[in-house]
Amino acid sequence: MVATNTETGTPGARESTMPPTAATSAKTTVVAIAAAGAATTRAAVFNVCTGRGTTVRSLAETMALLCRTDLVVQRQPARPGDVRISIGDPRRAAAQLPFEAKTALSNGLAQTISELERCRQEVTARAGETARRHPRATGP
Repeated sequence: MVATNTETGTPGARESTMPPTAATSAKTTVVAIAAAGAATTRAAVFNVCTGRGTTVRSLAETMALLCRTDLVVQRQPARPGDVRISIGDPRRAAAQLPFEAKTALSNGLAQTISELERCRQEVTARAGETARRHPRATGP
């Protein structure tokens, strides 16, 4: 996503497109977004992040570990325009919201995976209930 550079106020700084848990848990992100809405009526940009970088390799290894799967890496040459390093600056959020990300990457990812699994199970259970309540005709 294109964001405003928190140091200079100029557009064009790039923020990582990692999921919110790359910096925080989903709950913490919602709290930060709510605080941002209450803090100002201007369209300020807040980086909801820890300010610590993570390599794509480290992220992939963490996800493979949490998902209990083997990691298969296929490296490709960098493309023109690829961002080599992108680390969000959390200082504006800390100063104006106030907000400070405290969830470690691996913990936030584990929480997100757990919540997604819980939601999947809930949807599956609801689908089963709907199927029992409204059985389809199976023939004449």
